[in-house]
Amino acid sequence: MRWMALMREWLESSTDHRKARRNPGGVMVAHYWTGGAPIPRSITNISTNGAYIQASDSWQPGTVITLTLQAEHSAAVPRNGNGLPAPFAVRAVVVRAVTDGFAVQFLFGNHREKAEFGRFLKEAVSQD
Repeated sequence: MRWMALMREWLESSTDHRKARRNPGGVMVAHYWTGGAPIPRSITNISTNGAYIQASDSWQPGTVITLTLQAEHSAAVPRNGNGLPAPFAVRAVVVRAVTDGFAVQFLFGNHREKAEFGRFLKEAVSQD
């Protein structure tokens, strides 16, 4: 029966398939176009590979959207030498949708774009 316990432990530990360390929410907001005025949406989980965005908007998995990410501190204050990173636009594909939000995987054209995003994310998180 020990093998059953080991199998259960392995199955439970292998359910998280994330490839990058996630940062908790509260430091970033996302803006995207829905046909109306952009509204900042809270990001509760973000990494260089993807994010979870709290929103009531219903996006189907496979939908490609452009997100403008911004440090939450600067959501109401434009960058004017305050030391906060400028907003960063990134394309993403919706990979999961639930009632309170959706998860996206970021789409980068090359390694340089991903590295630039990594620097942006590191700077935005360090401002918290």
